[in-house]
Amino acid sequence: MYGSMFYKYEARGRLRGCYAVAVICAILFMIPQYLMSRIVTMMDITMPGSMLISEALALLVRLLVVNIFEIGFIRFLLTLRPGDNNDIRSYDYNLILSGYTVNFGVSLRATLMAALKLFLLLLLAFIPTAALILYIALRVPVDILTLIVSEASDLAMSYSTQAAMELSQLINTTFPHLSLFTGLYIIATIGAVSPFIYKAYEYKMIPFILADKTDIDYRSVKKRTLDLVDGFRMRFFLIQLSFIGYIFLLAMILTITNSIFIYCAGTVLLLPYQYMTYLEFYRQRTEVIEHNIEVYGEQE
Repeated sequence: MYGSMFYKYEARGRLRGCYAVAVICAILFMIPQYLMSRIVTMMDITMPGSMLISEALALLVRLLVVNIFEIGFIRFLLTLRPGDNNDIRSYDYNLILSGYTVNFGVSLRATLMAALKLFLLLLLAFIPTAALILYIALRVPVDILTLIVSEASDLAMSYSTQAAMELSQLINTTFPHLSLFTGLYIIATIGAVSPFIYKAYEYKMIPFILADKTDIDYRSVKKRTLDLVDGFRMRFFLIQLSFIGYIFLLAMILTITNSIFIYCAGTVLLLPYQYMTYLEFYRQRTEVIEHNIEVYGEQE
């Protein structure tokens, strides 16, 4: 298997001469996300206390629109012809909506079930934190806890060595085994988060499979996505990590300009390169799997 630079090199080759059309499709892909961010912002401004409603709406758009658009965007990338320099009008931009018209039932089921399973695993990841909060609530008097929070807040507003030492002494007195509890909490949290991360990478290839295999059934999607990443989760993580510099730059732009529009524009320029790189990983793994099936037959 190859390193991150190989996949990025292959992605640049496939985008050569047709990056502009990929960016146009990326704009179409980003429109629902940009509109949703503006709606959430307006709701937060005009309807104070509507955070739960806006977050629920954003989640609904993510599940029913963005995930399906993602499949269409990947399907469009699959049609690009490197080096042709064709007129941008010769490409079928309707493919961005093809997630709704091609095998929609399987696409919706696969993406929703993946999201539901990840949500349940995320709840599992919060069990150590919930247990810690429950322990503090049952063992620490309210007045002591209020005092600790108040002193910590005062220290954050105006730092002094004396105040820091007093707060540290108060915490050590209240929690005599703090170092032991901290170590156990960290270990428990890592253990609880691990299944979420493990499954999250198992589901990474679902939109790529759905975009490529237009007549696949749900059971085959589950099996293929596991085959694609089994033993290669770290490799895909490293491919993602290779884009950290671009993502950090976009975050800096957002922080400096405070403009979601400029941030989205930068994201649109990066998306074709990013997704095409992931698509190269998918292509390489698919070739290996299909070769093995041809030679050894389908494995149950």
